[in-house]
Amino acid sequence: MERVKRNGDVFQQPAHSRFQEWTQAGVFEAVELALGDYDKLKGIDWSWQSMDGAMTKAPLGGEKTGPNPTDRAKKGVNRSLLKEARGVPIGLAIDGANRMTASWSRRR
Repeated sequence: MERVKRNGDVFQQPAHSRFQEWTQAGVFEAVELALGDYDKLKGIDWSWQSMDGAMTKAPLGGEKTGPNPTDRAKKGVNRSLLKEARGVPIGLAIDGANRMTASWSRRR
């Protein structure tokens, strides 16, 4: 995996850097607004939803990480994506790898 050297001897992964840039730039808020517009124009099909997830390493840590039960308790995250009946992504949740998806994916 490619790494970029920043701030002296601290290494950051390009994906993490990009995520931080997009967060500061408001990209995710824009996506949320676009999803609302899609719902008004086409309508979200709530008749069926599908959720899939993945546990991945989180070497940069942070408060959303937890000990990954499948990777010798290394820091990790559990990412889950929710899609509506036509496959349009309507939700993304990120939590520590030690949290079961079912515990934080309930209907709100």
